[in-house]
Amino acid sequence: MTKKQKAHNILIVNHSQDTAMFFDVNLSRVGFEIQVANTSEEALQLASSATPSAIIAELDLKPQDGIDMCWMMRQTKYLQVVPLILLADKKMNDELVLRAFRNGVDAILEWPTSLRTLIGRIEALIWRFNHLVQPQNESENRETDDFSPDEQPSIEANLKSFSLLEMLQFLNMNKKSGTLIVQKEQIIGTLVLTDGEVKFAETEGHLGEEAAYRLAIWQEGRLKFYPKPKDFTANIEKPTMKLILDCCTVLDMENFMVNP
Repeated sequence: MTKKQKAHNILIVNHSQDTAMFFDVNLSRVGFEIQVANTSEEALQLASSATPSAIIAELDLKPQDGIDMCWMMRQTKYLQVVPLILLADKKMNDELVLRAFRNGVDAILEWPTSLRTLIGRIEALIWRFNHLVQPQNESENRETDDFSPDEQPSIEANLKSFSLLEMLQFLNMNKKSGTLIVQKEQIIGTLVLTDGEVKFAETEGHLGEEAAYRLAIWQEGRLKFYPKPKDFTANIEKPTMKLILDCCTVLDMENFMVNP
């Protein structure tokens, strides 16, 4: 980021004045505008007065911890698409990680971490959320979708900028119902959600969790979400956040096989 660019406003939520000052000084130096809150209540007040570009919260907040604060942020309509980064000073167990993602956290970083890593994660999340397109009059590739020509996707994104798992987390967090079309060239995948939970998935003859795992590996293509649910017979019972975590495991294995 250069100072000629429009500065992003970052809200830091941390009970330690020394840590908050560290963020303020170092992130301001690279061009971010910084607001600091010491409690979750103060953070909600600041966020309501000026919507931040991203929020960085520590796990050990009081009286609510950072995860509960993120949940409260997500209940506010204008904060539903603001990236939330959680800083933890210890390794979080799977149950705590699952709780964090269920409550709207987009990324978890162990603290302390390098300033370069933190800045990279902030910029990547802001860029991805800015590329979560909500088209109005676009008809590109609509003939391949299983919807009538006059139906518009309410959300559209490129897989290079917004992965399937990030999209599922976003839809789950906002309790969306509808049909998510994943397209790579002529290959189509379909996922149907009810109140944010994935109930059905299919692609190339594969159904259920197997289809979701295969779609999660895709790195190119487009995502289109239609608020109209496609007719389906449920083939996924697993909670969506658990499905996302399992897909992450599949992705880790895939990366290991490609880059041993």
